[in-house]
Amino acid sequence: MLRGAEYGQHYQVAEGTAPRLLGGEARLAPGDVEIVSPTHGVHRVRRTPMLLQSRLQLAPSRVAGSERHVAASAPPSCGFWNDMNVRQLRYFLQVAEVGSVTRAAEVLHIAQPALSRQIRSLEEDLDATLFHRSERGIALTEAGACLRERAVELLRHFDRVRSEVRDRSGDPRGELTIALPPSMSELLAFPVVQRFRTSFPNVLLRVFEASSGVLDAWSMVAHGKADLAVVGSGEPLASLEAYPFIEEPMGLIGPAESGLALDKPVTLEDLVDRPMVMTSRPNVGRMFLESAMAERNLRLNVALEVNTRQLVLKAVQSGLGFTTLPLCSGCELLERGAISMAPIEGVVISWLLIKGREQGLSVAGQRMQLMLRQVAHEQISTGRWPLARMKGFMPPEGGLPPPLST
Repeated sequence: MLRGAEYGQHYQVAEGTAPRLLGGEARLAPGDVEIVSPTHGVHRVRRTPMLLQSRLQLAPSRVAGSERHVAASAPPSCGFWNDMNVRQLRYFLQVAEVGSVTRAAEVLHIAQPALSRQIRSLEEDLDATLFHRSERGIALTEAGACLRERAVELLRHFDRVRSEVRDRSGDPRGELTIALPPSMSELLAFPVVQRFRTSFPNVLLRVFEASSGVLDAWSMVAHGKADLAVVGSGEPLASLEAYPFIEEPMGLIGPAESGLALDKPVTLEDLVDRPMVMTSRPNVGRMFLESAMAERNLRLNVALEVNTRQLVLKAVQSGLGFTTLPLCSGCELLERGAISMAPIEGVVISWLLIKGREQGLSVAGQRMQLMLRQVAHEQISTGRWPLARMKGFMPPEGGLPPPLST
């Protein structure tokens, strides 16, 4: 039996048969110890010399019969049982990202031996090896890969809770991550980022241009890697809450001299004989278009396929062919006279605002949701976003969005 002082109180570390707080006895497996604390209850752990030394910070004092009296030297901030904590998880993710404890220590601005001790401590707490170590470096084990996936979610949840608590006592703080389609870069993404940073300078804002395909915006929200996203309505949303946002036609975009016009819609049949420059699959706009053409037994004449919107539009401007994108993709180029555009009859894309079903938005997230709607409304009402329509609630002037279900 080990006895010791826990910051002025007493606890017992029992080997073999140990008392339970609820009464009775519990047999421990060989090698297990059970720590009984007046303030922290019962903890059953795997005993190793390293565990007892590093986790409990016990120093032998004297031996009296079957009892050893020890003193607990761990600081109160560590708690009695130092399970994995937020700092350890952040350290672990940094090591996993750079693949080196030495490089991670430089990034984190801590001593390499101290970082190594934290990683070993985390492995002991989890009773798992997180990294394969060799002369060539380190790599995640299967357990490490599992922890990395879960740790990202855990830390995002922790940051969200901390932000919500802080928000109640002043201006929004913390972090916010949003994912927007590349087609909205000029009309929506940059104006929103500019306005948000001016209004909420204490919030760390992360913005991802996530394609509306398999990556991506919806999966980032579903896995807790983004708080809010704009996606096309054709994507899977089972684990998410979706709010109607904007509806706009798909457009045929061609060189400036091609004679296309916003007041002269084209049909799907008009696309068949044109050389097309298309974004690579998967892309929600292309999926909508090809699905509509398949219903009429039509096929696109794809002459060039690239994986970014910028390259697609550059190729079109250079006269290499035509493309189909949401109208918002080409509005800025249209204003400059660099391209021409026409809506495609019967092919409409509906944009949604999505968030996780299980977690509510922070105050910063709610402000972002409102700001996205406000900027979109301004762009549509001034004619910069032609033929688009707002869906769902209209943003009040200077007000707050309606409360979200959480």
